[in-house]
Amino acid sequence: MGSKQMKHNWGVNMARKKMKEADRQKFNNVGLIKEDHDLLRMLAESEQRSMARQLSVIIRKAVAEMEQA
Repeated sequence: MGSKQMKHNWGVNMARKKMKEADRQKFNNVGLIKEDHDLLRMLAESEQRSMARQLSVIIRKAVAEMEQA
């Protein structure tokens, strides 16, 4: 007998809301050397964040520490 292939339709009935232009985040790209990119990916995965969000958390923590010094 042939194997059955399951088809999933997750999210098919979930409409995507349009965001207001004022509510959208603006992004800029940053270049990283490969080793740092890999480390950022590892940190982000361990914290269950996107790489962009993880970098933002790191920057905000560093600025907070700098302001306390």
